[in-house]
Amino acid sequence: MVRRVLGWLLLALAALLFGAGLFNWATGNGGIAARLGQAWADIHGGSLTALQAVVADDLHPTLWRYLIGPVLETPIWIATPAVVAVAVLLLQRRRRRRFGLRD
Repeated sequence: MVRRVLGWLLLALAALLFGAGLFNWATGNGGIAARLGQAWADIHGGSLTALQAVVADDLHPTLWRYLIGPVLETPIWIATPAVVAVAVLLLQRRRRRRFGLRD
């Protein structure tokens, strides 16, 4: 159940990223070459700043510098298919193995 909810949330995020890329392309602000962090800042900059403060202050500043920062520097055209791929993997139903003979 948690996997499916997370999968749907990631699909919604991918749609939001795709929309941000199209908006940037239509307005001439870099299009799909725009960075993920910039798109997040354009959509809701306060949440990005809050996340940075929580990670840097409560967890560890190195985590922001070497893990989250480089992810936010990836272009939208790379980030969107990656988010979709993870969402599809999470939304797949597990096949239960049946032991025994099949008719």
